[in-house]
Amino acid sequence: MRGWKLFLLVLLAPVIYIILLAMKEQIVDDLRDDRPADAKYMVKAALPTAIDQFRMANKRLPKELAELWTPKEHDEVPYIKPATEDPWGNPYKFIALSRKDYEIRSDGPDRKPGTDDDIVYTTVPLR
Repeated sequence: MRGWKLFLLVLLAPVIYIILLAMKEQIVDDLRDDRPADAKYMVKAALPTAIDQFRMANKRLPKELAELWTPKEHDEVPYIKPATEDPWGNPYKFIALSRKDYEIRSDGPDRKPGTDDDIVYTTVPLR
């Protein structure tokens, strides 16, 4: 019986080690989850700044976010690096509310629109 336990320990220890090693990146990512902060930065700072620069240069809001990283002839460089998806794999949403006001949204970690964890930036002042 004693030899059997030693055999299982010798056999299972490397298997468990390999599994943990394969999961290390996921475990570290979960412990250091910067995704909410990354999404807030994109929605509330980086994308609005790029949109404002675009608006100043083109005298209009972009029709879609892709215009920010796809330069036209008169644009020397993109306004921002491509940012099509939030950290959870959802597309960032850009909604023009008027000629000057807009909203940027991320559906957040639950990937469902209209819930409490959504990250939203709007240029419309609260009333």
